[in-house]
Amino acid sequence: KDCGYEYYVSPNKFISGRRCPKCKATVGEKKVIRIMNKLKIPYVKEKSYIGLLYDKAALRFDFFVNNSFLIEYDGIQHFKPIRWNKKMSDEEVNELFVKTQYRDIIKNEFCRDNKMNLYRIAYTELEFIDEIVLDIIEKERSTTIPKGSTLQAYGSGNGESVKYTMI
Repeated sequence: KDCGYEYYVSPNKFISGRRCPKCKATVGEKKVIRIMNKLKIPYVKEKSYIGLLYDKAALRFDFFVNNSFLIEYDGIQHFKPIRWNKKMSDEEVNELFVKTQYRDIIKNEFCRDNKMNLYRIAYTELEFIDEIVLDIIEKERSTTIPKGSTLQAYGSGNGESVKYTMI
C-alpha cells in the first residue's frame, strides 16, 4: 500500500523490512498525525539524535514538533508487561517491559539534559488526544513550560482543560 509519504530508508533497512513510518503508526500516533496535518503544524516522525542510543540502537521520538518540542504516544507496553505472542515466556515479557521503561527514562533524561520539552500521552488518554495535542501546541506557543520538562498529559473530556504531571 502506497500512502504517498516520502521518507528516507537505507538499502539495508529496506531489505530487512523497514518501511513507511506513517503506515506502521499506532492508532494514537495516527490521531496525532491527523491533528498536526489539519493544523498545518510541521513535525518530524520518528526523530532520532546522535548519541541517543540503547543497546547500540538509535532511540526515536514519535514526534518532533515545530522544531521545538517532542511528543511520545505511550502504548500499554509502557505501563505494564504485555505478552505480544504465545511463544513469549514470562521472563521475556518482563524483560521487554523493563527495557521499555528504561528506554523511556533515557529519553526523559536526554530531553531534560538538552532543555527540550517532552510530552507523554498515555494510551489511556486516546479519546482525549485531540484536546491534549491542541493544548500542548497552545502551551508551547505561550512558552509557559520550563525548557527541559517531561510532562504526562491527561485529558478532561470536557474540551476545556488538560492536566499535566511533571515526570
